[in-house]
Amino acid sequence: MLTVKNIMTRDLITVSPDTEIVHAAKLLLEKGINGIPVVDKKGELVGIICQSEKSR
Repeated sequence: MLTVKNIMTRDLITVSPDTEIVHAAKLLLEKGINGIPVVDKKGELVGIICQSEKSR
């Protein structure tokens, strides 16, 4: 059975809530990834930024 641990990335690329959108978008494109975890100063997950647009 294929599980998440078989395909997950261990070398995380993260940004802080204060990261400029342009920088985050550049990381998404340069690294060829679909999402970046947003972490606070303690390293705790506070959100995820991704390429798809969220409806409001």
